[in-house]
Amino acid sequence: MGRSEPEQAVREFREEIELNPALWLAHYRLGEALDLLHEPDQAIAPLQKAVWLNPSASGPYMLLGKIYKSKGAHPQAAQMLETAAKLDPRSSQIHYLLGQTYQALGRASDAEREFKRAQELLAPK
Repeated sequence: MGRSEPEQAVREFREEIELNPALWLAHYRLGEALDLLHEPDQAIAPLQKAVWLNPSASGPYMLLGKIYKSKGAHPQAAQMLETAAKLDPRSSQIHYLLGQTYQALGRASDAEREFKRAQELLAPK
């Protein structure tokens, strides 16, 4: 998906989903494109469908967590991001978002642990 053309991407992914509704990646990419268009409420349904179709992919969980966090739904965000972190423990972005979410929930020690893990993952080897 070209990040400069999310409107076109939305159209194309919707067409793809009509042709192949079981293609989890099309649902995920549709959710991404809608998020880029600042339509997080519309992005949730295709992201949830992507999770349902492929529960082992971390991307939809991460983006759902990010959207829930931005909406102030921190318990839901934590649930999505915790799952994403289990699926992709080497993602600094997931750990950082999880740290922010824990911080918002008042879980200071958990937040500190996640921020530290994100920093470790970003450190040059």
